[in-house]
Amino acid sequence: MSSVSFSYGWNYDVFLSFRGSDTRHGFTGHLYKALCDRGIHTFIDDEELQRGEEITPSLLKAIQESRIAIPVFSKNYASSTFCLDELVSILACFKEKGRLVLPVFYDVDPSHVRHQIGNYEEALNSHKERFNDQEKLQKWKIALRQVADLSGYHFKHGGENEYEFIGKIVIEVSQKINRTLLHVADYPVGLESPLLQVNSLLNIESGGVHVVGIYGIGGVGKTTIARAIYNLIADQFEGLCFLDNVRETSIKHGLVHLQEAILSKSIGEDGIKLGSVNEGIPIIKHRLHLKKVLLVLDDVDKLDQLQATVGGTDWFGSGSRIIITTRDRHLLKSHGVEKTYEVDMLNKKDAFKLLSWSAFKTDKVDSCYQNILNRVVTFTSGLPLALEVIGSNLFGKRIEEWESALDRYERIPNKKIQDILRVSFDSLEEDEQDIFLDIACCFKGYALTYVKEILSNHHGFRPEYGIGVLIDKSLVKIDACGCVTLHDLIEDMGKEIVRKESPEEPGKRSRLWCPEDIVEVLEENKGTKRIQIINLDYLKYEVEWNGMGFKEMTNLKTLIIRDAIFTNGPKHLPNSLRVLEWWRYPSSSLPFEFHPKKLVILRLPYSCFCSRSLDLFMSKKMFVNTRVLNFNGCHYITEIPDVCGVPNLQELSFRYCENLIKIHESVGFLDKLKTLDADGCSKLRSFPPIKLTSLQELCLTCCPSLESFPKILGKMDSLTYLCIRGTPIKELPVSIQNLTQLGFLELMSCGIVQLPKELGLSFQRVIFESDCQMLKEILSDIPCHPWNHESLGDCSYLVEITNDCIERFHPQDHSVSFIRRQGNLLANKLSSLAFVYHDMLWVKDIPHQVMEEHAPRVQPLELWQGDYKREGQFSKYDSSKNFVKGQEKEKEKEKEKAKNAIISSSKSSDIKCFKCLGRGHIASQCPNKKIMILRGQDIYSSYDESSSITTSDSDSSDEDHQIENTYPYDGQLLMIRRLLGSQPSESHVSQRENIFHTRCNILDKACSLIVDSGLCCNCCSTRLVEKLNLTSIPHPKPYQLHWLNEDRDIIVDKQVKVKGIHTFIDDEELQSGEEITPSLMKAIQESRIAIPVFSKNYACSPFCLDELVHILACAKEKGQLVLPVFYDVEPSHVRDSAETLELLSWSAFGIDKVDPCFMTILNRVVTYAAGLPLALEVIGSNLFRRSIEECESDLDQYERIPHKKIQDILKVSFDSLEEDEQKIFLDIACCFKGYALTYVKEILSSHHGFCPQYCIGVLIDKSLIKIDADHVTLHDLIEDMGKEIVRQESPGEPGKRSRLWCPEDIAQVLEENKNSNHNFGTTQFEVVKWDGMAFKEMGNLKSQNTYYQIIFVKMRVLNFNSCEYITEIPDVGGVPNLQELSFRYCKNLIKIHGLVGFLANLKILDADGCSKLRSFPPIKLTSLENLRLSYCPNLENFPNILGKMENVTFLYISGTPIKELPFSFKNLTRLRRFKLEDCGIIQFPSSIFVMQKLRYLVVSKCEGLLLPKENKGEEQMSSMVFKNTF
Repeated sequence: MSSVSFSYGWNYDVFLSFRGSDTRHGFTGHLYKALCDRGIHTFIDDEELQRGEEITPSLLKAIQESRIAIPVFSKNYASSTFCLDELVSILACFKEKGRLVLPVFYDVDPSHVRHQIGNYEEALNSHKERFNDQEKLQKWKIALRQVADLSGYHFKHGGENEYEFIGKIVIEVSQKINRTLLHVADYPVGLESPLLQVNSLLNIESGGVHVVGIYGIGGVGKTTIARAIYNLIADQFEGLCFLDNVRETSIKHGLVHLQEAILSKSIGEDGIKLGSVNEGIPIIKHRLHLKKVLLVLDDVDKLDQLQATVGGTDWFGSGSRIIITTRDRHLLKSHGVEKTYEVDMLNKKDAFKLLSWSAFKTDKVDSCYQNILNRVVTFTSGLPLALEVIGSNLFGKRIEEWESALDRYERIPNKKIQDILRVSFDSLEEDEQDIFLDIACCFKGYALTYVKEILSNHHGFRPEYGIGVLIDKSLVKIDACGCVTLHDLIEDMGKEIVRKESPEEPGKRSRLWCPEDIVEVLEENKGTKRIQIINLDYLKYEVEWNGMGFKEMTNLKTLIIRDAIFTNGPKHLPNSLRVLEWWRYPSSSLPFEFHPKKLVILRLPYSCFCSRSLDLFMSKKMFVNTRVLNFNGCHYITEIPDVCGVPNLQELSFRYCENLIKIHESVGFLDKLKTLDADGCSKLRSFPPIKLTSLQELCLTCCPSLESFPKILGKMDSLTYLCIRGTPIKELPVSIQNLTQLGFLELMSCGIVQLPKELGLSFQRVIFESDCQMLKEILSDIPCHPWNHESLGDCSYLVEITNDCIERFHPQDHSVSFIRRQGNLLANKLSSLAFVYHDMLWVKDIPHQVMEEHAPRVQPLELWQGDYKREGQFSKYDSSKNFVKGQEKEKEKEKEKAKNAIISSSKSSDIKCFKCLGRGHIASQCPNKKIMILRGQDIYSSYDESSSITTSDSDSSDEDHQIENTYPYDGQLLMIRRLLGSQPSESHVSQRENIFHTRCNILDKACSLIVDSGLCCNCCSTRLVEKLNLTSIPHPKPYQLHWLNEDRDIIVDKQVKVKGIHTFIDDEELQSGEEITPSLMKAIQESRIAIPVFSKNYACSPFCLDELVHILACAKEKGQLVLPVFYDVEPSHVRDSAETLELLSWSAFGIDKVDPCFMTILNRVVTYAAGLPLALEVIGSNLFRRSIEECESDLDQYERIPHKKIQDILKVSFDSLEEDEQKIFLDIACCFKGYALTYVKEILSSHHGFCPQYCIGVLIDKSLIKIDADHVTLHDLIEDMGKEIVRQESPGEPGKRSRLWCPEDIAQVLEENKNSNHNFGTTQFEVVKWDGMAFKEMGNLKSQNTYYQIIFVKMRVLNFNSCEYITEIPDVGGVPNLQELSFRYCKNLIKIHGLVGFLANLKILDADGCSKLRSFPPIKLTSLENLRLSYCPNLENFPNILGKMENVTFLYISGTPIKELPFSFKNLTRLRRFKLEDCGIIQFPSSIFVMQKLRYLVVSKCEGLLLPKENKGEEQMSSMVFKNTF
């Protein structure tokens, strides 16, 4: 990074401060000269700078930019207020920026300066009388006292020679400035604030020994900060030591090595050797206890490391500073380090800056990268390590590669980042690792109390200590809401650790959290005993399973399902379960074979669970260890049965069981029950007597049929919370006096009219309604009560938002901020409020100024119960909407400004129309309606015109690339027949579809032609033929052109054959001999140009090689032109063929002249090695002194199984790849060599579920693959290496390999059903005889290049073109993600299912050529872009359009008998290209001519077509295109 972001700012080595009249021409002058002579850049102020009484900005800047300050205290120094102000500024820099101050006391006693006596006292008294400014005087005194306490130099006349004294100063200054600075970072961004805070903790100006700890997660920048602060303050210490990587060093070399390094660096002695740690401790104490040292210990992870190196502050001299960086905060506490600094993530601005420097080596980035950079910043969450790694990896990459890489990092984290983050994980004990993985995979964002409850029951021990360790190591945090959170990349690290347990088979991992993985395991019954936790938070679609998914999960301990729909309930649950939480449980009972004796928590809220099933399990006493039962919202529970079989129950909740009528008496005698919640049981009429000695909370809220409070049979000393809100209870029983510790009583909306006198006075809060006047009077009559009673009817009070309130409406939300404040105190807490619910907060009375300041931070602001809402009160606080609107307005202004600028810069006379070649108007305004607009970049188009078109129509640029400009010709047209051209198309598509203008040489003259790419003929004018003196002949099939001339049709009735190129090609007879024949030699010599075509086997023929020699000889002697053609051969292979043959000859025979009988085998080796020197040398040495038969045998083997030595060397590049990159390489090497890059990316992105663009880029960078003419290729031996890697997965059984490509292997697998969970692809089959069951066991099959039909829920492309046996397109509801559906030329297709018209994600629908299709269902395809219904001769009606289809841009209905378009055609509002040729259309709807986006209308052979009589859309029609119309 440049110095702009972070710099030490040293422009001067030394700044001299002195009293000019005392020492300028004496001591200070000599010191200045001595420093300069040693090459020390020194600042000395001249006389002009001191004429003023105040410090000038230039002088202050010089102080700040100097590394060392030397104030020279002479007798009259303090008499200058300028010098004193200068000294104050110097010490301010010393404190804030760590600058070194070396005071020189020149013939002055330091005590006089320290205590301001003698001349210094007189000077200060004089200033006091003169200024009467006590504050400034005090600053001067403090500065003098502080500088006198610093270590410096004292000179006395007669004590020593002044020259020697100056020499000592120069030597120390030289040593300080010659100290090598540590490299901080390539791009040190965001260091200013951390350095200030750490420097403040170090308190350099004070005495004593201070220890400061810097802690944080790996990669956050602890070492960077330590290096920066070290560089900043090191000049102020006598001894320096920075120990890097203490953790790794202690592992490799031991603690003794650390002690030796500290001594060696601090005292400057080499070769110090210690016998043991105990020997080193006293030596460190002895050598350093009087020395002021700066010691930095980086990356400490064990307490013994600190005990061996910095065991106590008495080991070091006064003024010493020790800095420790670690990932473990507890380690600092254990060593007694009180001053600590936690390193935070970079803010968004600094993160963006660091990423920009890492990825682009500049902070100025192309705006097109803005979105992707923001995505990276969000992904990394400000972690510097991740920003640098990702930025450097993507340096020089295109946006597509950035997006591909990020997609991959979001699935599989970057290995380098993970390795650094994982250090903290590896240092954990086994239990702590388990807790971390549980939180990272399943419980991020959950309330700490909930996490502790689940994990304590899951593991069987309390997790508090383990969570504390994770917090100390910065792996997890507890946020302000009491929720467990962790950095996204640390979360990814934990998930990756679990994923690595079984990368391909989720059922073999210990934890499952990804919805797709869970569904796969449950639907396909792939569970195993390795699974311990399943946590399914949310699922969009229904799980279709047979209920047996849990059968093999014999070690499953925790099952949590919150928001998912299952087709049926489980038929089996593991007996190992300890936590079962299943919201909307889909069955009325638990499986009959389930024995929940280990179950501790059972929560089945809002499920189909019924009373009879509950009674059955209770009676069997299977819940003997259960402590939590939750059946909230279960409408089928009518009775709470006998719970004697649940003796350890601590929490019982059945709130909102609306049909609950009866509660068994045993509920009232659960002696371990702590929470009892019957809120919202509307049909509950009575509650049994209670004697719940452990009960802490009792909630009987909103039970409108409950008329009496349960009788309390004895003392209940634990109950602190009682709520009977919304009940008709009129009085409380006398036995309520047994609730001796009740602290919270809520009586809202209840029938209470009198409180018993026996009610104790221990309440902390009573909540009632403001209109309960009688209750108010009763409370006011009780003398000296300590109650805090609050009225909920008074909007000046904000009462407590409780957990219950939130759960009632959003039971799954564990991230809500709960607050309890009154009145306007809400303003102070609104910044942390995450959710506002209107039935709990009186938001209508929040002051506007409060909302203006804080509301933008309230995430969703939900206003329930609209009666309270003030109309439009909060709309103006929606900062995001205002921001978006503002952006839109700015964009519109910019567009308008650009448009006006272009128009104003172009004179109307300069604008040229390239339809008629006239000036003063553009093509879209041309009055000529029948000439085709051909826009482009040829000599007739001008910048002004194209710019005008672009600004006038935002969509025109979409069509520009399809059309080019031309101009009219005079006279009749001829056809110039090309000798080499494409054949005429036999389809019904017009031959005028792809026309472009070009120029070529005919008889050495430049000629303009109009080229029709669909024919083998081109058009030119008769004038051109006359000028070239060409002979014309009658055209066999004359035709007319309507689109070149405005006045009349042009008839093409003649053609011209231009003389071709006389070419010589040798026939078979010429090659029968081994030597060049005279006739062939003559042909070579008489040819003007020679074109040698180098194919793969060209060099195998000695005849061809001799021929090439003669061609080059002629080229050299006669100057003939040679144009080589490399047909499917790399030019480098041909270029190096001589060297290749020579290298092979020396390796195999030890000479360069080879026996001709070996030439064939050598050429075969050359072809096989494809120019790779390694392969040539290895194979050549192996063939040394072997017969031809042995050589051929070895080559056969190498072609089957590659040579191991070659493969091992080539495999180094493969081994350096990330997991995803290895997969992509193997896919390409085995199945996709030679395929088009676009096709490969399409297949692999669908196969792997991520864009492979980045991975392909990595393979290119590592020279493993190449892109040749947009096709993927790779060296043959590298291809063999990839195939061999896959073959080694199962050498003898192809069916157990991950990829199949060899036809023989695939045929064997299919015919013998020797398959497994793998994939295959092949490009050829002859005949495969099989029973159709080969795919049965291929559970992981993702890609295959055969026509076998497999249905996937996530399928995006279905293509059944030309399938003659398809007669009907069935229900496609099971393919909701379909984007492309094509069944063109299905000649026997009769019917299309109606659901085809409602595929919400469909973009392309192609039914061209379905000759028997008679009708098409109505369509409402909101994503459709391209619709093709051409050449369906029986399709008489256009499908009805049921709603707006704003994405359709292309529509083709040529060759159909459709006579009219429906009125709903107007719903195609963004249609741009409409083609109808040879169809039955007789009238257009008027709406077609007011379609704003329609630009290209192709109409031909529609004889009965009539345009609407009214002139609607005339202006719009002026910009449409008609081809061959009317």
